[in-house]
Amino acid sequence: MNKNVFLLLFAACLAGFTPSARAQQYTNQALMETIVPDARAAGMADIGSATSPDAFSQHWNVAKYAFAADTGAVGLSYTPWLGAVNSYASHLFYLAGYYKIGTHIISAGARYMSNGNSSLINSATDVYGSTSLSDFSIDVGYSHAFGKYFSVGAALRYLSLPQLVNTGVAQTPYADGRTGAVAADLGFYFRYPSVAKNEFALGLAFKNVGSKVAFSSGNNYFLPMAMYLGSRYSCFFAEKHGLVFAVEISKPLTPEDQNKSVLGGLFDSFGNNIKEWGLSVGADYSYTRHFFLRAGYHFGSDGPYAVGSYVSAGAGVLWGRLALDLSYQLSTSGIASVSNIVRASLQYAF
Repeated sequence: MNKNVFLLLFAACLAGFTPSARAQQYTNQALMETIVPDARAAGMADIGSATSPDAFSQHWNVAKYAFAADTGAVGLSYTPWLGAVNSYASHLFYLAGYYKIGTHIISAGARYMSNGNSSLINSATDVYGSTSLSDFSIDVGYSHAFGKYFSVGAALRYLSLPQLVNTGVAQTPYADGRTGAVAADLGFYFRYPSVAKNEFALGLAFKNVGSKVAFSSGNNYFLPMAMYLGSRYSCFFAEKHGLVFAVEISKPLTPEDQNKSVLGGLFDSFGNNIKEWGLSVGADYSYTRHFFLRAGYHFGSDGPYAVGSYVSAGAGVLWGRLALDLSYQLSTSGIASVSNIVRASLQYAF
């Protein structure tokens, strides 16, 4: 028992120095990449870089797939977004999964965010058409374990986004065609021990590191680059009960100066936006490994790269190889865009 308590405290201490990113850059493109798609992670206040692998690890940390217990899995999630801000809600759909081929794991993901249409207006305020504001991205990943405790994974992503132009009418941008971008993820995952009732894990992931995207009027902006680094401790007792404790800190990697190079911007981001770091703490209780209850809290700033603080809760059920998870998120900072968010996720393992 003393060893278990020590590992739990050690995990919490390490996670206190760890970064992950929920940066919501409303002035930049690719907002959909910053939205947590799966209800399991969302129920724990958006923690996922060091949790146990599942179908949605493609979003969090590709390296986790290397230690998945099943041969493969596929997951589908749905998140209504901005319903409390706009007269209509955006709708985020996410499909992800993996398959093991020997010691090699291939994974993929597809994300689509429906944002409605925008009128095309010229400088004389004449409407001459409309175009879709929807975003989508596709990515493929590969992960591999090096021994029993450590794994590495990487993913390559293509994003298709509406290109905005400023007509000068009330400083309102309108979509006029589409633009694309390419990004990469890199993840590392460590767990110890590999076979035991109690497990400690660390995860580190760099997200959306890639080309700039033409946002409006020829201006190029960084993608919402981010770093996730978290820790987890899982324990099981009395045969039927299980507990998971996880902690994660978020840090956007997008610099304030959009004119910097991608590499220069990454290094610059560590010195800038220091107040944009956020901390998430969460817990997951399971009964007979079939019924789950989750809760978490995210401590964050209210800056342009952050989403304030919020509380979350969730529940899940595992029936055979089918898992259903639900979560609810409520802002404690009064930020409507991240309040009253409901998510639903469905997974099937084979």
